[in-house]
Amino acid sequence: MGALSTVRLAGRPADLMRAAGLSVCGLLALSAWLTTFGVTLTTLVLLIALFYLLVRPEVRRDSMVVVATVWVLFIAARTLYPDPLEQDTVAARWHDAGSWLQLIAFLPVAWFVRGNIRHISIILLLALTGLVLGLLFKSHWSDILNNPIHNRTGFHLTIAYSGFIHSIVILGLIVFAPRLFQSPSLLLRLVWVLLLVLSSYAILVSQSRQTWLMDSILIPLAMGAVYRSGLRSALQPARGTRWPALLAVSLILGLVALNHKLVVRRLHEEQTVVGSILARQQPEQIPKTSFGYRYNVLVFGYRKWLERPWIGWGTGSSKYFIEHSGDPLLIYQEAGKPTTWLRHFHNLYLEILIRYGILGMAFCGAIALILVKTLMRASKAGAIPPDYRVFFLASFAMMAVYSLFGFPLLHPDGRSFVILFAGLAYSFHYRSTSSG
Repeated sequence: MGALSTVRLAGRPADLMRAAGLSVCGLLALSAWLTTFGVTLTTLVLLIALFYLLVRPEVRRDSMVVVATVWVLFIAARTLYPDPLEQDTVAARWHDAGSWLQLIAFLPVAWFVRGNIRHISIILLLALTGLVLGLLFKSHWSDILNNPIHNRTGFHLTIAYSGFIHSIVILGLIVFAPRLFQSPSLLLRLVWVLLLVLSSYAILVSQSRQTWLMDSILIPLAMGAVYRSGLRSALQPARGTRWPALLAVSLILGLVALNHKLVVRRLHEEQTVVGSILARQQPEQIPKTSFGYRYNVLVFGYRKWLERPWIGWGTGSSKYFIEHSGDPLLIYQEAGKPTTWLRHFHNLYLEILIRYGILGMAFCGAIALILVKTLMRASKAGAIPPDYRVFFLASFAMMAVYSLFGFPLLHPDGRSFVILFAGLAYSFHYRSTSSG
């Protein structure tokens, strides 16, 4: 009996630690697209918790932890010892490194959640709640309502990223629809329609063509994967599930129809740029449009990477090289606003290659591969429902496609996505762990 009491007492601190960790994960989700301060604070707490977890032998032996640890050491080395030709300040390099290092906070998220579907659902719901609260109370609605379409807006988020994160919302609403519609609640159906239309509107006014392309390919594929899994018939939704879908589709098509001229213009306005590139015109002859700027900075970055292909130039080098290039083609000009250097290469993969080379890309690829393998193993073991598996895999696919045209990873909004979604996905690796 005394031994049993000792075991119970020993388990209580671990249970309290996990409860506290889950609370922090929930606060991170709620803050993710609502307040940068909340993201910073909760990420810091999670990183501190990581040291607590590394005391455990089973965590230290985990292949993901091993890869992430080597990746962290590599970032530290390339921060302390960048290429001698890269002359940025030590403070700027460590600021850049700090953003990269924060991403490993997904490991404690995974440990605390441990593949618990109920906890995952609550965290996703909190993230959606924070996004909606931010949209309602932090957006400049006067500007939006005065000219809602012709002025691009991301509401309270950066414009392109707003399109991306609302695409994730639409993905979730569609993928989880059979599960949600098990409830006969009329209010739930109306909220589902409202959120679907609101997120579609956010994507429309973002005028983000890469988001439109991404959605048109990946969302239908995700829908097909869910329905092929037989989940809809297995969950047996309550009656009255067709009218919400018909209403939502009608409203969304109405929005597109009312603004079809905008859509057509956005899809065709880069034709001149594409023609100039295909005709191999000189860079200075390419029109200075969104795609034109991206093309020029990508060419510049590609050439810079080829100079140091294997281990890159070091942390912080990306921004430094653009601002010290002396190339007027990398200066962004917009009517009525002061000129400024482009902030990054608008391509996540090139950003990694510039800083850390092929070796750094291999580390990132290994982490992504382990995440996907974890989901597939959990699916084979029956530990993850088909709709959750499809949702996470499609979300990562969206991130991969979006990263061809953007670089959200080091912004607090983008870091939140990686920490939360990578953590929730990898949590199934720890599902069988019973001790705290």
